[in-house]
Amino acid sequence: MKLRPYQTGTVTKIKEQFAAGCNRIVVCAPTGAGKTVIFSEISKLVYNAGKSVLIITNRKELCSQTNNKLQDFYLIPDILNANQKERPESRVVVSMVETLNRRLSKSDYLGFIQRFDLIIIDECHIHSFDKIFSCMTEKQRVLGFSATPYRKSIEKPLKNYYDSIINVCQVRELIELGFLSKPHSYGVPISLTGVKLKGGDYDEVEMGKIYDDKVKYTGAVINYEKYAKNKKTIVFCSTIQNSKMLVETFINAGYKAKHFDCYMLESERNNILNWFYTTSYAILCNVGILTTGFDCPDIICILIYRATKSLPLFLQMVGRGSRVTPEKKDFTVLDFGNNCATHGLWEIDRSWSLEPPKKRSNKKDAPMIKECTACHAYIPINIKICPECGFIPIVKKKEKTEIEILLERLTPSETQRLANSGTLTIEELEQVRELKGYKVGWVLFKLETLEQFKEYSKIKNYKNGWAEYQWKIRTSDSE
Repeated sequence: MKLRPYQTGTVTKIKEQFAAGCNRIVVCAPTGAGKTVIFSEISKLVYNAGKSVLIITNRKELCSQTNNKLQDFYLIPDILNANQKERPESRVVVSMVETLNRRLSKSDYLGFIQRFDLIIIDECHIHSFDKIFSCMTEKQRVLGFSATPYRKSIEKPLKNYYDSIINVCQVRELIELGFLSKPHSYGVPISLTGVKLKGGDYDEVEMGKIYDDKVKYTGAVINYEKYAKNKKTIVFCSTIQNSKMLVETFINAGYKAKHFDCYMLESERNNILNWFYTTSYAILCNVGILTTGFDCPDIICILIYRATKSLPLFLQMVGRGSRVTPEKKDFTVLDFGNNCATHGLWEIDRSWSLEPPKKRSNKKDAPMIKECTACHAYIPINIKICPECGFIPIVKKKEKTEIEILLERLTPSETQRLANSGTLTIEELEQVRELKGYKVGWVLFKLETLEQFKEYSKIKNYKNGWAEYQWKIRTSDSE
């Protein structure tokens, strides 16, 4: 298999960092960058050098994908899962993390883990892999792969387990190179007032009650018809109730839709997935199960019928629509949870770190997006021409006030003379202060009566008693 240039470059960077003494490295590869290809190439190099590699995943689907991709590189791995009772002896092994965690108490499995020269961890940001590190030796090399190497945990950040991080590329680069589809994002703000946080994210039960509303269900269908009608769609909901009710609303409107959750029998789930893969214009509503390890390239619409504080979850959900096909170069995102406003547009450049994320100190740190007044698409706030519809908003010039015009013609000393003349109202004095950037004390120095202090207090919206307190200071000073 021929690697893409940035994939080859990543393999080179990994070799360089290992040579420099970094034995534990996180490789950040966005959805669609081909992380499985990268670590399959690394595995082949390790195998050809006569050494061994253990690849650990957290989902059966990922385990199967890894097995298939390794065979493209002429590697036939042993698979270790709950059904495999014997310890594999191969130099290339793919294992489920749950299986290893359950067997770590056995002394022979400690030796099993320590016999590998390289351990590759897929979706390394997930905490279930942490236990494995206590069984490794210092000499063993570890590569953690993730599209979202992000942990909020202050107690267990990624820096506790890894030495360095390699950023493969940005989503925007993959779109420009034609390896990912281009998203077009639209949304409807949803008020989450009163919904508590649980485990760092919105409480799903409370959030589900907010979304269990006929108006919202109907609104989701209307927006689907407006922006993504007759496009294969995957929907992410907060609760099973939300998912089933939304499916019912879609069906009543004449669309093909089904519900999907982890509590269904495996045979039923397989039948529904086969239906989704093979049915044109299918709509599949799910609850927390199709965010990772699910690959259906002809999905053209992502409908997020929930909110999340989790950046990885948001990126994973939207990423399900990003695959390209010969017929598909774009996809639609319908956001019913303020997620684009919370995390920024899916495709923006992001800087990843092993450190836990810093809390946003103020609104200036929030992602800056706006809604086009013509097509209602979400776009970066600094863009003047809407990239979706080409609309150029007419910016009305603010008319200057009389004070602004006057101050433009006055020197600083003339401005002070005007302010001290007693001809300006209290409101005009405040305008001069704001325009010149003076401190509030500049105005206070010019106030001469309690009534003037009270008037200024109203202009500034100060608390009751502020004027009397200032007047008391003024009169006591004069005494």
